[in-house]
Amino acid sequence: MMQERERQAVERMFPGGGEMGARMRAHDWSATPLGPVSTWPRELRTVVGMVLANHFPMNLLWGPDLLQLYNDAYVPLMGDKHPHHLAQPCRVTWAEIWPQVGPRFDRVLTTGISATHQQTQLFLHRHGFLEESYFTDSYAPLWGESGQVEGVLVTVVENTETLLAERRLRALKDLAAETVGVRTWSEARGRVGEVLGRNPLDVPFALLYLVEDAGRSAELSLAVGMSPGERASPARVALEAPPPGEPWPLADVLLGGEVRLENLEARLGPLPGGPWPETPREALVLPLRDGERSCCSGVLVLGASPRLRLDAAYQDYLRLMARQVSTVLARCVAEEARSAAHQRATDILESLGDAFLAVDRDWRLTHVNSNLERLTKLDRERMLGQRLWDLWPGLEQPPLNFWSEYQRSMRERVPVRFLDAFAGHDIWTETRGFPTPDGGLSVFIRDVSEQKRAEAERDRIFNRSRDLLCEVDFTGLFRRVNPAWSQVLGWSEAELLRMGYQDILHPESLDTCAEHMRTLGRGEAVMNVDVRLRHVDGSYRWLSWNVTPEPNKELVSAVGRDVTEARRAAEAQRQRSDFEKQLIGIVSHDLRNPLGAISLGAQALLRREVLDAAATRAVVRILSVSERATRLVRDLLDFTQARLGGGLPIQVRTLDFHVLTRQALDEVQMGFPERDFRLEQRGDGRGEWDGDRISQLLTNLVTNAAKYSPAPSSVSVSTRGEGDGMVLEVHNQGMPIAPELRTRLFQPLQRGQGQNASAARSVGLGLYIVKHIVDAHGGAIEVRSTDEEGTTFTVRLPRHPPGKSP
Repeated sequence: MMQERERQAVERMFPGGGEMGARMRAHDWSATPLGPVSTWPRELRTVVGMVLANHFPMNLLWGPDLLQLYNDAYVPLMGDKHPHHLAQPCRVTWAEIWPQVGPRFDRVLTTGISATHQQTQLFLHRHGFLEESYFTDSYAPLWGESGQVEGVLVTVVENTETLLAERRLRALKDLAAETVGVRTWSEARGRVGEVLGRNPLDVPFALLYLVEDAGRSAELSLAVGMSPGERASPARVALEAPPPGEPWPLADVLLGGEVRLENLEARLGPLPGGPWPETPREALVLPLRDGERSCCSGVLVLGASPRLRLDAAYQDYLRLMARQVSTVLARCVAEEARSAAHQRATDILESLGDAFLAVDRDWRLTHVNSNLERLTKLDRERMLGQRLWDLWPGLEQPPLNFWSEYQRSMRERVPVRFLDAFAGHDIWTETRGFPTPDGGLSVFIRDVSEQKRAEAERDRIFNRSRDLLCEVDFTGLFRRVNPAWSQVLGWSEAELLRMGYQDILHPESLDTCAEHMRTLGRGEAVMNVDVRLRHVDGSYRWLSWNVTPEPNKELVSAVGRDVTEARRAAEAQRQRSDFEKQLIGIVSHDLRNPLGAISLGAQALLRREVLDAAATRAVVRILSVSERATRLVRDLLDFTQARLGGGLPIQVRTLDFHVLTRQALDEVQMGFPERDFRLEQRGDGRGEWDGDRISQLLTNLVTNAAKYSPAPSSVSVSTRGEGDGMVLEVHNQGMPIAPELRTRLFQPLQRGQGQNASAARSVGLGLYIVKHIVDAHGGAIEVRSTDEEGTTFTVRLPRHPPGKSP
């Protein structure tokens, strides 16, 4: 009987109510603190029926434990807490927010006063995680039979979707506003990062990769919420063959479109969750597409909030964010490409040697370069936008060609090229005009004044030159000649221009000149070529030519100089020189025999004991004169050999330089018994030299020192060993060597101004022979001569001449 009564009470209490009405009818209420439905107070029964019939989300809380009875409209708010939290205490169901909402119920229960809360942020655990939610709710007291508040009726409107949509719309508007007018990606990237950084509730982290290296890799261009170079934010990612373990499937996204990633913590470990301590569970990896092309320029990784569901609305928001970033990126790339192209064009125009201007179809200047500013002495701000003829009205006046040629190019749409001279300013210009697709003209103006002045100067030099100048084509025909041809060879310009160079070339030079023309045809110059050309009177003259090919002209330019007299003088000099050499050689050779006989006879007389003192002095004098004559003959022979044979031969052997010096000094002392010779020797004097040649060198230097110094003064000789060489110094006082003589001191037949008569009898070959001996030993000689110090000859010789092993 009791069960039937309860059944009837349930049927009356929950007659409809949709899903929740059915669940309440099926619920065992007797097992709850509310007890059987038949025992419920009238106030509770009345409100339950109203709640179930209402289309607003309502939750009826009754009793000390505030047990929950909610309608169908409230079910979505419950999430995964439904249906097992029906008739459960409110504090159990909403334990995660009870510290926030519990005091609200207490105030209603104790005061009996209703309360409304607008758009309250609550973090509900209704989908497996703490979820950011927003609600507007009303708390109304429910009075019992006792006149006390027995329960609370909660009417709820969830504002989460609306508030999130407004927040996300603001972020999209901010992104658009922050990036409008930005022309470079470097600046736009910073703006995008700022906007994303201000919205961590929806985008806790973001990574933007740009495709680089012709699609082979992607480079991190922007990181928000994390630092570049971490495990989840590599600076560069390979796209062609990405290694295992890459954090983001960039290559897959570029090929197939967006990818939704889940379980991020298992994949990458802890990630930044924005203001929340939890790690984001999901991320959307989106391609950045050029709006006008199907190709992708990059990939945007957007982390989803750990306290929001990545539902359709959330995904749409992230896609819109990526689309806006794509638009900004594409605009910046296009603008940078346009700017780079403009800059390249500007750089090209600025690098030109020509002045440049561009005009539109109304003759208004649209572009100029700095060369035009320099040429016109006007700033580009003054020129741009002005009509050409307003800026320079004089261009329309004859005899200038600007007006007619510009008009022809503009009217007929053909390129033009012309020269103009500004006589009053000594300026020549070469102008080239080209029609442009927009109906205007591009004009290049080259200042050729220097070229014209150079051409005029070349013409002046060409006509006044005493050298023969000409241009000849590769067939040999004269194309241009100067007046010097008539002066040197007697041919007129008209006659020459009707013939080729072969017509006046000596027959013996034809083959040689043909070979030279082939060399010129290969682009190589021909220098210092002597050929004979026929004079108009039939005689031939020698001319020395330098010939160079003219680039791109199929011509050669030639400069010729009449060397007929010089060749005659050189031949006469050669004949004289040969005669002198032969004469000196013959004389020297023929004198050696009688001088040898005299020396031997004098030496034999000296060995006899019957000679008195006067006879002995006479014989010594004969011997001294004979030895001096012998040295002179030897010098003449050495001179002849040096001039004819290219140097003096030497026969080296091991000897002591110090000993050799003492012997040579003793021999010179015999010729100058009245002079004081001082010798200083130091170091090791051993080495390899030609003893006879070194004696000859010593004798010549010491004899010179004695000849060219005052009789009372001394002659100092010093020899010293220094490492791998020997140093010889011969010093004397007296008149210094004149500077003009010092430059040719070691040339043949040069004599200084001596202070005694013996110097005048020298033929001037001594120092010439000394220089050749020093050179043959691989040494060097130098001289110092001043009033204060006197004259010092310094000879430096290696211990082992070149080619000789130590």
